[in-house]
Amino acid sequence: CQKAAEDSKFINTILSSVPSKARDCGVLFSSSLERRFDHVYDECKKAAIFPQSSNIVTSTLSNILSKLSIYSVKPVYKTEYELEHCGTDGMDAKELLIQAQYFMKRQNLPAALKCMVQLDGVPRCLSQNWIEEARLYLEVKQASEVLYAYAMSKCSNLVL
Repeated sequence: CQKAAEDSKFINTILSSVPSKARDCGVLFSSSLERRFDHVYDECKKAAIFPQSSNIVTSTLSNILSKLSIYSVKPVYKTEYELEHCGTDGMDAKELLIQAQYFMKRQNLPAALKCMVQLDGVPRCLSQNWIEEARLYLEVKQASEVLYAYAMSKCSNLVL
């Protein structure tokens, strides 16, 4: 890519915006992020019952209660627009997780990520790696979409 872009400052700017981790190691596929989200969701759900638990008794109790508890299936927001304009103030970890799951089931990774970054305590620690991978995926996706649009605009100029 770098050789093809030697004469284009725009392309070089976009390519340099791609994080080095993505260039060196690659990024997960969206399907991998979705599968990992399911695992992260389950673990965070356990931790959300007793978010500040630090001993084996409360951790075990949290694990048991998470299997018995019934999470509401209704998210607070139906659209990313509502999430953007109403915010997540007052939402607890359980509500944030339900909201993120709602968006993930609808392939809306950016909105799910907005919910997950609002987690704190143990659920945040458990989801941190997923959050970083989701951000990396979205950054690379955005850069590739910009490069694709640029290439298409150049092609359309050649056709005209």
